[in-house]
Amino acid sequence: ADAQELLAHLGHSPQAQSCYAEKWFSYALGRPLTSEDHCTLEPIVERFIASNGNIRGLIVDIATSDPFLYMPLEQP
Repeated sequence: ADAQELLAHLGHSPQAQSCYAEKWFSYALGRPLTSEDHCTLEPIVERFIASNGNIRGLIVDIATSDPFLYMPLEQP
């Protein structure tokens, strides 16, 4: 009916939460997601959805993931 109702619906939507987590993961890595990221991302998304969208938990999960911790350093 209005923007508030849309936001409330999206906030509780597992599909929207999954997309949100994927976008944060991609942003944190500084690159598009690859098929190799799926194994790491899947449990992160599941925990985010199970936590009812706890953003702090999502950021901690991303920051402690192997792809984030072991990002290659860019050459100057």
